[in-house]
Amino acid sequence: MQEGVSPWSLQRRRNSFQTQLSQQLGDWGTMYFRASRDDYWGGERTLTGMSLGYSNSLKGVSYGVNYNIDRTKDANGNWPENRQISFNVSVPFSIFGYSRNLQSMYATTTLTHDNTGRTLSQTGLSGNTMDGKLSYSASQSWGNQGQISNTNLNTGYQGSKGSISGGYSYSSDMQAINMSASGGVMVHSGGITLSRAMGDSVALVSAPGRLA
Repeated sequence: MQEGVSPWSLQRRRNSFQTQLSQQLGDWGTMYFRASRDDYWGGERTLTGMSLGYSNSLKGVSYGVNYNIDRTKDANGNWPENRQISFNVSVPFSIFGYSRNLQSMYATTTLTHDNTGRTLSQTGLSGNTMDGKLSYSASQSWGNQGQISNTNLNTGYQGSKGSISGGYSYSSDMQAINMSASGGVMVHSGGITLSRAMGDSVALVSAPGRLA
């Protein structure tokens, strides 16, 4: 079971309705409104939702706020209401200098609070260097009412001879390490040639000598 997800919302939908309106406000940003209704098989389950949001950017820093209300009709015909407000901000490190490595580095934070008093904070850092060949990311989530805290670290390298990636995840009830690599190996009369992952059909061309 996923935390914060109604079990029946993982079932197959019987009917679904969604609508969205958005309004550009020029330099003042963007506002949007969403509404939805989902009916599920396997019981008298209905989920209705409505959200109102606003987003903008200031000197390269993007931010937004969202207010969400959803009401779930349960098997007893009750309609308990859930309310949630969230704020997010994304900061490009390019605002701190002109270094090439800073141009692709971002820090993000999302803070969410609901009507039960639960607060969840998620913070992350991501970017790449070496002309985009080396990528990295790190994230941390934390809650004030016993929600599972998670830490994730990931990195990957994409080279002319293949790619490799690795990651580490840690929470209060698990930890995991993952690694993967991909590439191509072609054995021929002249030796061995390494490359990125190849398709079903490949060709190796020998072109001795030089062009004038």
